[in-house]
This record gives sequence, structure tokens and C-alpha cells, in this order.
Amino acid sequence: MMENTPEPLRDRKDIRERGQEVLQSVARLRGELSLQAHLFSLEMKQEWERLEKEWNHLERDLTPAKEEVAHGLRKAYRHLREHFKNAVSNRGE
Repeated sequence: MMENTPEPLRDRKDIRERGQEVLQSVARLRGELSLQAHLFSLEMKQEWERLEKEWNHLERDLTPAKEEVAHGLRKAYRHLREHFKNAVSNRGE
């Protein structure tokens, strides 16, 4: 017979004992999974906090660039508007 093969169940007592062993094994696994889930949630919380800090730095660093882009767009809009205004005026002459 193989080493890992369980003994054959002989009577109700054997069945009850084997059932208890299985339940204890499942309870142990449940406890281990619960701990792993808890540790995973702590890791995810720490990772989220790290990402939030990174986002805040990125947002802070990009604020001046956003203002420069907005200024450049306003300047380009004014230039185009003047260009079209002059083009329309020159056509009418």
C-alpha cells in the first residue's frame, strides 16, 4: 500500500474521527487564509497611500506646466483671431 493512502474506514468511530481531522484541517486553512487576506489588505493600504503621495507630487509638479500651456493656448488663440480678423478685413478692401 502507498504511504499517503489513508487507512480504510472501519466503523462510525473511524468516520467521525476522520471527519474531525478534515474539519480541523479546513479550520487551519481558513485561519491561514484569513491572516493572508488581512496582511494583503494592509499591503494594499500601504501601496494606496504611496500612490496617493506620488499623485500629490505629480499634481503639484504639473500645476506650473498647466498654467504655461493655458497661457500659450490663449496667446495662440489671440494670434489666430487677429490673423483671421485681418484676413477678413483685407478681403473686403
